[in-house]
Amino acid sequence: VHYAGFRKGWQVNSQREFSPSQFYLVLNNLQPIPEGVRVRKGYRTQYQLDGRTYLGGFHGSIDGKARLFASTEDGLFDISALPLPVLKSSDKASAWVSTQFSNSAGGWICAVNGSKHIYLADAAELRKDGEGGIPVLSVSDTTEFPEVPNLSHILNYKGRLYFAAKGTLDLAYLAPRAVSGELSLFAVGQNCSRGGSIAGLGNWTVDAGINIEDYMLVMTTEGELLIYRGIDPASDITLAGVYQLAKPLGLSPFVSFGSDTLILTIAGVISLKAVLNGTVYEKDVYMTNGFKFVLQEH
Repeated sequence: VHYAGFRKGWQVNSQREFSPSQFYLVLNNLQPIPEGVRVRKGYRTQYQLDGRTYLGGFHGSIDGKARLFASTEDGLFDISALPLPVLKSSDKASAWVSTQFSNSAGGWICAVNGSKHIYLADAAELRKDGEGGIPVLSVSDTTEFPEVPNLSHILNYKGRLYFAAKGTLDLAYLAPRAVSGELSLFAVGQNCSRGGSIAGLGNWTVDAGINIEDYMLVMTTEGELLIYRGIDPASDITLAGVYQLAKPLGLSPFVSFGSDTLILTIAGVISLKAVLNGTVYEKDVYMTNGFKFVLQEH
């Protein structure tokens, strides 16, 4: 059976005979390819969690070795190697966000889950701050943070780890190349006219013609996108722009795509280049117009 290729996305809100010819229905168990569609293949059991419910997790690679961690109702398991998962933490959180990082001690997968801890995986072990020689997270100034905040997001930006203080418009950051220790405040709420809290952190690298420029992206729950540039949050990180977009979806709404960054929102997937070019409000700028209803359902 041959199906014509997708041209403008998937139409899911009307019957086939009434659908415009440029749209195609979502086809269960069929995957789109440039030439048309193909039947979805079967599955292979990779890890058996012995009846436990998978709640979330994170992954990364250290020295070429893949590390995978799965959270269940019994805790966090290392599922990097067969045949059996290994319990690494009794933490039952489901909303994990992670990033890769490296310093003089080696490579790390750094993860947070809305608690007051950072979890660090190297090629052999998973530890949280305060364990195995990792310094306990603390605050540098109690007038900024009365105590260590709950950390919901994490970002590696120019050799420094940044965190979103859960439910706020505040960022916390560590010393350069540190994976734990004292947290300092970098407030962004004064630049947010809609309020809300931080919903995602990301990087964007731009070829500025003369050199390559790296920017830090902060997305709020109300759809405000803040773009910062600079190196030291205590002295030279400055606001480069604020943009009003649709509300974001997911824990990590930013996806790097070539030289662009895509943003997942309730209105669809938007290109950051389109935002900066001023075409964000044009009819066809969202790359997922044809099946935005599917995004909104999820």
